[in-house]
Amino acid sequence: MHLTGNELSIASSAVAALAIIGGYLGVSSANRNALKIAREERSSKRSDDFNELKRQVYAQYLATAWTIFNSPSEERSKIARDVLGKEFPTLVLIAPVGVVWQVNKMMNSLANGDADIRIMDELAALNMAMRQDLGIETPEDFEVSPVEGFRVEGSAPEA
Repeated sequence: MHLTGNELSIASSAVAALAIIGGYLGVSSANRNALKIAREERSSKRSDDFNELKRQVYAQYLATAWTIFNSPSEERSKIARDVLGKEFPTLVLIAPVGVVWQVNKMMNSLANGDADIRIMDELAALNMAMRQDLGIETPEDFEVSPVEGFRVEGSAPEA
């Protein structure tokens, strides 16, 4: 079989066209994969940054609560409302509902002048709720479940 000059030209052009299309598809696929990997890395970084922010806020809040607990009992109520109340909005924005609920219980105990043992229980429960939220190991027999439809003292009743 003999190919003419035109047929050889067409065949080489077809091979070149297939190579160009194949190269485009390969580069396009590589770009999509690189973009997917970059998005996953960025998402992972954001998640790590968010967890670091939570750790810092939780640690600060627990340290402040402990400081208030160690202050004279007659001063606790005012200090709790002033200091913890200022930090509360940040906590509400980053913490799940179970942690926020536990914070409310602890703040109420401090503000109401509850017995030291009750405040200690609330601080321990808050610590465990925060640890669970961060994925830090907690004692096996301790469990904080998310609270749905809870009513914090002084809040409006549910409709």
